[in-house]
Amino acid sequence: MAAGDSWRQKTRCVLTRWSIQKCEGRKPGLAATVAMSAAEMANYVGTYSDPPGRAEILMRDGRLFLKEFGFTLPVSKTVDNRFFITPPLSSQSEEIKLIPGADNRIEYLRRAGRA
Repeated sequence: MAAGDSWRQKTRCVLTRWSIQKCEGRKPGLAATVAMSAAEMANYVGTYSDPPGRAEILMRDGRLFLKEFGFTLPVSKTVDNRFFITPPLSSQSEEIKLIPGADNRIEYLRRAGRA
């Protein structure tokens, strides 16, 4: 391996979650999840604008779900305010981020790089 190859490999590892998992020797898919208390989950529950529609985070049976476009999908927390869902008919997970406003309450849902 040339000296530049090592740098390129490290750079690829930080670019995407897929690459990070691949570089760490893990099978690509969902990142490790973090357990949440009912009180913490309640902070994320709400309806958010996600053009062209609206997305709702709801809590049911001690879990969070994303309800959007007629689908209700389980949501898994990874770190901070980052979560993952697996869209219908897809084998790839998708990240969503819930962003707090000035008062530290969750106000925005960012999905696939858009808020």
